[in-house]
Amino acid sequence: MKFVVPEHLPWQEMKEGVRLKAAWGEDIMVTIMEMDPGTEIPEHSHPHEQVGTVMRGAAQVTIAGETHVVEEGQLYFVGHYEKHSIRAMEAGARIQDVFYPIREEFRRPQTAKTHYFPKYFSTRR
Repeated sequence: MKFVVPEHLPWQEMKEGVRLKAAWGEDIMVTIMEMDPGTEIPEHSHPHEQVGTVMRGAAQVTIAGETHVVEEGQLYFVGHYEKHSIRAMEAGARIQDVFYPIREEFRRPQTAKTHYFPKYFSTRR
């Protein structure tokens, strides 16, 4: 993919309240994730380095035991295998993440949904 219009990418419904779009190059991937209010991704880690930007709303992000509320326009960085979690605040959140290397499970929505997301995602009600 050389040029991408995010609105043209399909949403992957990962679980109730969590949707994801993905675009990638040879070695790097960008995702846009929408989280409904109160939806959370419990603590997990992966071999990919990750930088996230909150595009709308706010999220409580915990990285290596340090917790901050990340607001619109702010970024967070997650190192390789670093434990982290995220919870959308009361307005929900739209987050753009960049991953290196590519998250293979995000390239194939059914693989991501059946292998990755049920293991790590839960919704706070």
